[in-house]
Amino acid sequence: MIPTLAVMKRVAAVLPGARGARLRDGVGVGYEMAPFVPPTRIALRTGLWPRLTILAWPDRPSRYQALFKLCAVNGYRITTRPEEPHDLFWYSCYHLDQHPSPPPEPGVNVRCRDVSKRRVGQVFEEVFGYSLTVDPTRHEGLLVEKADTNHSFEGRIVEGPMRPEDVRRDRVYQRFIDTTEGGQALDLRVPIYGGTIPVVYEKRRPIDADLKDVRTARMAAPEAVFTDRERANILRFAEAMELDYAEIDVLRDKGDGRIYVVDANNTPAGPPKQMSRAEIAQALHLLSPAFTALVEAAREARGRSPA
Repeated sequence: MIPTLAVMKRVAAVLPGARGARLRDGVGVGYEMAPFVPPTRIALRTGLWPRLTILAWPDRPSRYQALFKLCAVNGYRITTRPEEPHDLFWYSCYHLDQHPSPPPEPGVNVRCRDVSKRRVGQVFEEVFGYSLTVDPTRHEGLLVEKADTNHSFEGRIVEGPMRPEDVRRDRVYQRFIDTTEGGQALDLRVPIYGGTIPVVYEKRRPIDADLKDVRTARMAAPEAVFTDRERANILRFAEAMELDYAEIDVLRDKGDGRIYVVDANNTPAGPPKQMSRAEIAQALHLLSPAFTALVEAAREARGRSPA
């Protein structure tokens, strides 16, 4: 079908601002990345003629999330209404402890029930064979105190050993990992899509800055950042966490040279906003094959499940 002039005008209207995302009455079409896709392709591959519909439940993906942007550039429509016909269920849940039971339907991330920091520490030690978590009353030197729950953004560096009365039950305590490189701290953000690592983001911030105060970010090939064994263990970690789709935070300690998985994000934002628009477009291009493969695998599993 050839788009009509009226349709082309409608598509062109969203191109300049890259802010045309819409989610009305729980149903949405993503135009966040429209400036990077030709108008005819936008018309054919987004909500005007969607390729398929994804039910994202219980939480609506924001336009900052990778899921939203990848749906936009690949022509997938998003709905948040379970009663509406859909091709795929995506368990999009910011706080898993508040929504422990998704509908009995195959889909993406439906097996994952816990991405707490405590769980991350347990699985990390099981997979990698060395520990991230420490006993704060015995640990000598710096350690990191974090809220156990996801999406809390609370953390601080403290000196150990701590007095028992200062240790909080709602916090986890991890070893301090020195990632300084060239006067900056280096954080590695690793997308996991269906058992693959399409790309790695290297994020840098001042040593004394807040963890969220990232100044620069760039893409890197996974094999340029991690060894074969490290990549295999990262994927084993994601599998043990029962995450089909996620971004995990990895730090490499400059003292012992080993990597540590410190967080798992089942509803990640991205690509990093510190990258240029052209770099974000390139990142989405690199992510799309793994993303569409994950979608198709989940659709096949849904088709095989009993009605």
